[in-house]
Amino acid sequence: MTSEKLQKEAEKAAESNPEYQKQVEAQKQSAGLKQLFDQGREQYNQQHYTEAAATFEKALPLAKDRNIPIIMSQLADTWGKAASIETDRDKRKQDEATALDYYNKVLAIAPNDASLHNNLGHLYGDMGKSEDAMAEFKKAADLDPSHAANYYYNLGAILVNTGKMDDAAVALKKSTDLDPNSSTPGTGTGWLCWARRQSSPTAHWFRLWHHRGFSDLLEA
Repeated sequence: MTSEKLQKEAEKAAESNPEYQKQVEAQKQSAGLKQLFDQGREQYNQQHYTEAAATFEKALPLAKDRNIPIIMSQLADTWGKAASIETDRDKRKQDEATALDYYNKVLAIAPNDASLHNNLGHLYGDMGKSEDAMAEFKKAADLDPSHAANYYYNLGAILVNTGKMDDAAVALKKSTDLDPNSSTPGTGTGWLCWARRQSSPTAHWFRLWHHRGFSDLLEA
């Protein structure tokens, strides 16, 4: 028997092996997941959030193991962004509810992820749930002291918007003390003094969008 025939026989034997078939299927799923993820990220970067969310929804059933919370986190963030630019009130509430549902699901898997709590805080702020937003920013600061300056800054911002200027000053001072050289807009002693002087909120001029970054590459 020639070497070519031997190779073909070996290939046929491999193809009939259930383990081989599983490996092939897994490779196809991984490639499909990567393609959908990259497509969703491109739509997201173009601010086509509803389309991006729909693409990530297609990717979720293909995700396995550690990729599941990655896709869920992206879905939570993307639906939140979709809600933030939605002009129809009912649709906005629906998108917010979907985002909240994904945050709850992914936090059940990764309860100690500070960035998820921080992003959930932003969503609660957009939904007008200030107390819940504050709790999430505080939770983020407790979980990740290395980035607590940012989380205290976000806490201070939501406190300013609710008119709690004394509490806002405390949070902003913590932020400044932890990172006096921060490049975040509005930090520093000038902003801190402004917060202390105010006796009423300044409506909604102040909104923060420090959302979690996502890698373009999924874990294999």
